[in-house]
Amino acid sequence: SRVRLLSFISSSPLDSPVAVIFGHACAMNWAGPAYNDVGMALADEFWRQGFAADLIPGSEIANGSLVVDDEGWIRYGPQRYAAVILYHPEFEKPSTAAFFNRAATGPTRLFRLGPWTQDFDARPFDVAALPNSMLVGSDVESLAADVVTALQRKNIAPQTAATAELRGFGHTSAAPPTSGFCRLIDGTLIQIAGTDSVAGDRIRS
Repeated sequence: SRVRLLSFISSSPLDSPVAVIFGHACAMNWAGPAYNDVGMALADEFWRQGFAADLIPGSEIANGSLVVDDEGWIRYGPQRYAAVILYHPEFEKPSTAAFFNRAATGPTRLFRLGPWTQDFDARPFDVAALPNSMLVGSDVESLAADVVTALQRKNIAPQTAATAELRGFGHTSAAPPTSGFCRLIDGTLIQIAGTDSVAGDRIRS
C-alpha cells in the first residue's frame, strides 16, 4: 500500500499566501538601522497564526525572480501572493519602488514596515515614491494583525498553526507541529499525525 502511494507524491510547493520582502542592503549593512534583521519575527508571526509566509530578499526583484505577472499578482515561481510586506526598505534601489507601483493595481495587498530615506547609493529618497495604497505598519504585531485581517477578507483559511520551534545558529524560528494539515499550491491537502510515534499515529479529523 505504501509503495502504491508513491504515485500520488506531489512536486507542488507549500501554499504560502504571504511574502515578507526584506531590504537586502539594509539587513547587510552593519552600520544601518536594521542590521541582520531580515523580518524573521514578522514571518514567524504569520506561521504561528496558520499562514505560511515566504521570506525573500529585495534583491530578487532586481534579478527578475520576483515578478508582477500578467494579472497583476506579485509572484515568485508558481506562488502568487495575497499579501506582500516590504520590510525595512532603507537603501533599496528606486527600481524597488517602481516594482511595487506596477503591483499597486493588482490583487496582491501591499504593506510596509520600516523607513526609507536613502537609496542604494546613499542619496536621499522620498518614500512617497511607493504607492499610496500600500498600508504602513508601526510594529510587527499590529502589521501582522492587519495582514491576517486582509487574508480573512479574501477567504484564505489558515493551515495548522506553527506551534513548535526550530533552534540553531543563535536563532529561533516557528515550525509546524508533528500533527496537523497543510495545503499545496495545486490544491493538495496533506494531513499528518506523528506526535506519539514517528511511524505515524491514527489520523483523526
